[in-house]
Amino acid sequence: MQIRVRLGPDLARAAGVPVVVVDTPMETTVDQLLLRLGEDYPALREALSTALLVAGGRVLSRREVVPAGADLALLQPMAGGQGDG
Repeated sequence: MQIRVRLGPDLARAAGVPVVVVDTPMETTVDQLLLRLGEDYPALREALSTALLVAGGRVLSRREVVPAGADLALLQPMAGGQGDG
């Protein structure tokens, strides 16, 4: 199956494209998809260990099967918040 993934800004910059399309077998897990992305886009490898795959506004677990036809986004977790001033 073909999986289309929109990349967050930092990931898109590293990959050189905003969207990737990956051919995978049916019943591909998030872990398997991320491994494949690291093979196809070596510049993403380091970031993939912390990246979050989002489908329908929900973060998918690493063991979860990627839903066929879902609108997927791969994002880097954000850190920060207000300091003490």
